Amino acid sequence: MSREKILPNPRLDFLTPLPNSGLLRAMFSYTAGLLGISVARLKKIRTAEKLPSNLDRRIDQLFNFFGRSYSLLDTGSIIRRVYGFSNDEIALEGFIKSQGKATALVNGLVRLYGLDIDSFGLKDEVSDEDPKLKRLLAYTSPRPNIILNKGTSPRSRFEELRELWLNDISLRNMVKTKEEEPLDKIGELKTIFNNELYEGRAGEGIQVTSLIKFNEEHGVDKIYRPSEGKIYKRTEKKTQEMRKIKVDGKDILVEVNFDKKTGVSKLIKLIGDFYEKKRNEINFAEYLDPEGKPLLQDRQRFSMAIKGNNKAIEKIIMRVNMFFENVVEKPINTGHGQNPTVKKRFIGEYKGVPFEMVYYDQVGFINSKNHIGKKSQQKIPVKIGDKEFEALFDIFDGSAHDLYEIRRSLPIIFLIFPYEIYRQPNQSPEDYVKMIQEAVRSRISDVVLNLRRSVH
Repeated sequence: MSREKILPNPRLDFLTPLPNSGLLRAMFSYTAGLLGISVARLKKIRTAEKLPSNLDRRIDQLFNFFGRSYSLLDTGSIIRRVYGFSNDEIALEGFIKSQGKATALVNGLVRLYGLDIDSFGLKDEVSDEDPKLKRLLAYTSPRPNIILNKGTSPRSRFEELRELWLNDISLRNMVKTKEEEPLDKIGELKTIFNNELYEGRAGEGIQVTSLIKFNEEHGVDKIYRPSEGKIYKRTEKKTQEMRKIKVDGKDILVEVNFDKKTGVSKLIKLIGDFYEKKRNEINFAEYLDPEGKPLLQDRQRFSMAIKGNNKAIEKIIMRVNMFFENVVEKPINTGHGQNPTVKKRFIGEYKGVPFEMVYYDQVGFINSKNHIGKKSQQKIPVKIGDKEFEALFDIFDGSAHDLYEIRRSLPIIFLIFPYEIYRQPNQSPEDYVKMIQEAVRSRISDVVLNLRRSVH
């Protein structure tokens, strides 16, 4: 297996509904490339009556390209050899899981932007996970074949190719992470923190109530500790369950959250890198992503909100980081529409398993849930046919994660839902873009309204 994979053009320009032979060849070459098959070798067998003995029969089965069928090798075997899994069973499991992640990504974006499910949701033929590669590949062919004797619609064809593209990225990540998935260390760390870090018995938190005064952008203006008999105007009540950590004889209150950065989240980020920054290369030899972080499908992560001054925060960070090895401080992310409120960010390992450690002060943590910010606009490049232009999207630039989720996915919205496939009858490119802009504007308005109504 080649450890360094050059991915196809992330814009997928050739994926149009035009039923011409050039498109067919492009689609065939594209899928062959995902499977690591040389297109040059394909050309040599165009007129061959039999496949050469040294060439996998799977090549001719990609779309039943020659109108006849050969016995396709077992899907697990193909995926194992192409992507480097340790055995066929693990490879097939990874292939099926990658389909689930691709489906979750597309359906998640439909929900995120409030798009019409009938117009943008996956076709039934594509949404189901399928262990048979030849059946999936049959849907990428516009021609009748022995699996689908009436051919396939342009939209189904595109959606299957899009899934194969997402599968390819996911599988190449998964090769490394498959070995690490059973080594879930979150539960173990929680036990150690209860025994060696926190004061009090396991699970014995302290309910801390604060009154928060928000500014016009719904960011924290001031935090009050309520006093009996005192009236606080225009404040909102927030109760947190916090744990005590003793540092230099003083109790510091913290709120801790463990979670995983899911494979879907990682896919969105990687696609954004390819699309925005025109990076179409992943260094699989080092298993590093474009930021130099370990290339993981699911990243174990914990965040800690610390109630204290800067000196107390530094001491807590030093204390907690002692539980990890190979700790390296990393820059605070500002790309993909982020407006960070993080104090410090680190990458480290616990018993060989990578973790991301994120630390907030109390204000930053609340802002990461609630800050709406100012009205702004985000420019998104659009390419439709020979036309290239920028579309302006009305957004809010605040730190609230719900708003960030919308902003970070915007650059790939026309890649995942291209005009050529999802336009309405007689809909112009301009009207299609306006339809997407309106859906995003409406969705952001709903998010902002919900943020103003509640404190998380």
